[in-house]
Amino acid sequence: VFMLPSETESFGLAALEAMAVGVPVVGSDVGEIASLLRDIGLLFRCDDPEDLATAWRRLALDVRLRGEMRSASRRLVEKEFSITKMVERTTSLLDAVGSTRVNTHISVDGKH
Repeated sequence: VFMLPSETESFGLAALEAMAVGVPVVGSDVGEIASLLRDIGLLFRCDDPEDLATAWRRLALDVRLRGEMRSASRRLVEKEFSITKMVERTTSLLDAVGSTRVNTHISVDGKH
């Protein structure tokens, strides 16, 4: 189980990395953690240690839930955060801000 008891968090990259290898995540309800975990992780109120302990206990005692979270986490990462998906999103963003050409060739010495 990976626990992310942040008081502030812009995205939750550490949680995403844990999810990528099938580790169930318990995260605080701040920043983008809630949207990242969606229905596949457990959230707790960041100012409530007892809520964190309850979430941890729930996972510690429920083997089936841990298994479901492992599978769902990996599926989400593969679907939404694959290299292909990230390239598509980056290209789309560049197109949206007016860039019409993306240089995909960069040599080792930095020359094009």
